[in-house]
Amino acid sequence: MENKHAKLFKAFRILASICAASCGAFLLLALVTFGPMLFLKENLTIEAGGLIGFFIDIIKQGENPIKSSDLVLSVLPRMVALVLFFVFSLKASATLKRAEKGDFSSAKKNLRSLSVISFLLVLVPSILTSVAQRVVSPFFFNVTETDRTGWMILGLALLLFSCIVPCAGDNNDSAEEQI
Repeated sequence: MENKHAKLFKAFRILASICAASCGAFLLLALVTFGPMLFLKENLTIEAGGLIGFFIDIIKQGENPIKSSDLVLSVLPRMVALVLFFVFSLKASATLKRAEKGDFSSAKKNLRSLSVISFLLVLVPSILTSVAQRVVSPFFFNVTETDRTGWMILGLALLLFSCIVPCAGDNNDSAEEQI
């Protein structure tokens, strides 16, 4: 039975590591693309598609120059969500690696921190999207909020599960049976 749990933890750890690696590569590509725009004081013309199409929905492309600050503000909600997902994947991978080895001593703390990151994945991009919708001209971009209900449910499930997991000082055999 213990071997089954270790294999399950290993499978999820590998999945979390793959998510973290692909998210990190995509984040690096996005930072290289959008990072220099923070320092531009000129107006830009943009074309739809490619990497920018992942972050924002462009209504009018290449016709009128736009401010680089508007472009960065439009991209910011999804960029922050990408950073938080990267952190979540790294934390989940580290937690699952410890669980794979049978170390459940900090299970409550790790589950609660994963829950907090899940809630931040809902809250922070929503606030930044609201700000972008008020500031950025709807003439150029369609700044829409992404549905993050799944992250809210995951956060609640992790928080509930962290309440069920026994404390580190409790009997480790019962902790292994529950996890």
